[in-house]
Amino acid sequence: MSHFFFLYKSLSGERNHDFDTILKVIGALGLKLHAKAPRGRLRASISRPSSRTTKRRAA
Repeated sequence: MSHFFFLYKSLSGERNHDFDTILKVIGALGLKLHAKAPRGRLRASISRPSSRTTKRRAA
């Protein structure tokens, strides 16, 4: 199946597009998608679980 047919079917209005479809279209175009967090913001927004929540009780 050619890339053009895939792109036509993927971009037609026949269905709802999920993220996997978007990634396939990007790949078929020879592109890559990169995500980058703003500097200094990622660490402030992620909280690490405390040691109490990660330990399992012995049975």
